[in-house]
Amino acid sequence: MRMRRLLAVVAALSLLCTVGGSAASSKNCLALRGEQDTEVESPSGIQVRVFGTNRCSEDLSGYDCRFKVSVLSSGRGVIGTQTGHFYGTIAAGETAETILFVTCDPTRVGSIEVNDRD
Repeated sequence: MRMRRLLAVVAALSLLCTVGGSAASSKNCLALRGEQDTEVESPSGIQVRVFGTNRCSEDLSGYDCRFKVSVLSSGRGVIGTQTGHFYGTIAAGETAETILFVTCDPTRVGSIEVNDRD
């Protein structure tokens, strides 16, 4: 009886973690993209707007939706990186936005990539 109760608690906690927006589910649910914020200029880097669209039917915790922004030169070499996460809850079907500053040479920026952070 005691073992059965323990298994039920473990199963319930596993379900809560999966539905509640764990990092594993955010990787499967979140479509990420980034773009340079051209309203902000700095000689030491660029400001990047990061967008995450929740493609699943469950809400996600923004804190669990961690990502890495890589700024690439036109030759595709990495010239700067920054990590971040979203804030609050990302409702099913909704898009969240956050802003990061990436230290790099702004005259060499070719493209921006945003990927899940492990």
